Amino acid sequence: MSRISGVGVAYACGAGALWGFSFIGPLLATDASPALVAAGRYVAYGIAALVLLAASGRLRQAGSAWRDALVLSLLGNLLYFVCLSASLQKAGVVLPTLIIGMLPVTIPLAACLLERRRPNAYQLAGFALTIAGTSLAHPQVGNYVAPDVAGGVLLAVLALSLWTAFALANARLFRHHAALDGQTWSAMQGAAALPFALALGAVSGQGLFEELDWPRFLAVSLLMGLFGSLLANSLWNAASRHLPAAQLGPMIVAETLAGLLYGRLWSGVPWPLETWIGAALLVAGVLLAVRVPRSAPAPLGA
Repeated sequence: MSRISGVGVAYACGAGALWGFSFIGPLLATDASPALVAAGRYVAYGIAALVLLAASGRLRQAGSAWRDALVLSLLGNLLYFVCLSASLQKAGVVLPTLIIGMLPVTIPLAACLLERRRPNAYQLAGFALTIAGTSLAHPQVGNYVAPDVAGGVLLAVLALSLWTAFALANARLFRHHAALDGQTWSAMQGAAALPFALALGAVSGQGLFEELDWPRFLAVSLLMGLFGSLLANSLWNAASRHLPAAQLGPMIVAETLAGLLYGRLWSGVPWPLETWIGAALLVAGVLLAVRVPRSAPAPLGA
C-alpha cells in the first residue's frame, strides 16, 4: 500500500473546507434569489479567472477548448449552483449537504453504467450506506423548520445529477485537451461562466434598487467566488499532484463535513442524534465505495 502524502491530504482538506462555504453562502444571503446568489458567485470567480488567464498569457486558447469550457460551466457551475442554492433555501443545510455528499459514490456508479461495467460490491454497499445516512437526517433542527423539504430534496437530487454528469464530462474533456494544466482548465471554466453569470443576474428579477443587503450579498459572492471556487479548485489541483486518484477521491468527504459544520454553526443549536449518525453513515459509505477491489469488475453482459 502506498504511503499517504500529508501535504496532499492538507491540500485536499483545505479545498473541502473552502468548498463547504457553498452550503452556507445561500443561507447568509436569503434576501437574494438563488439565481442572483449563483450570479454573484460566478461573476466574482469569472473576473478573477480572466485576470489570472491574462496575466499568464493563456487567454488565447484553442476555440474547441473554450467551447468545451462553456458547456462545462453551464452544467457544473451555474445550473448546479442555482439548484443547490434553491435547495438550501427550501430545505435547510442538512439534507442537501448529505445528498451532495454522495458524489464520490454516484460518480463511479455512473461511470460503470457508461462503460457497461458491473459496480463492485464495495460501491453497492457504500451506496446503500449513503442512502441510509441521508434518510436519517431530520429536516427540523432546533427552532428551524425547513419550509419545503420535498422541493429542496428534489432540487438537491437534480444538483447531484448535474455535478455527477459534469465530473464525468470534465475528466473526459480535460484528457482531450492534454496541453492544458489543471489550473488553466479551471480558470477557463470560470472565465467562460462570466457572461452567463452576468445574464443570469440581469434576469434574476432583482434590480439594483430593490431591497437587498448589498454589502452582505457582495461579501458572500466574493467569499464563494474567490475562496470557494478559485482558491479551492487550485488547492484540489495541488492535492491531485500528491495523491493518486484512489486516495484523492475519498477526500471530497471533507466538503460534506465542512458544510455540515458550517450549518451547525449557522443554526446555533445542537443537532439531533440522527443527524450525526447519518453523517457517520455517509462518511463510512463513501470510504467503503471508493475501495478498489483486487480484480476489475467484468463488463455488463459478459
